[in-house]
Amino acid sequence: MDGTQLALLITIGSPIPKGTCSMAVITQIQQGGSVSKRLKKRYKNALKAFLGIPP
Repeated sequence: MDGTQLALLITIGSPIPKGTCSMAVITQIQQGGSVSKRLKKRYKNALKAFLGIPP
C-alpha cells in the first residue's frame, strides 16, 4: 500500500475510516511516526510509550 492508497482510506476531519489496512501497514505507520523529524517530541514520546518502545 502506498501513500495514495492510504489517503483514499482517510477523510479529512472525520474519525471514521473509509476502509481498512493490514496490521503490517499500521506497524509501518507507527514506526515511521516514532522516527519522524516533523513530529513534535511529546507526540513521539507518547507514541513510543503506547508501543512499548523505550525512549
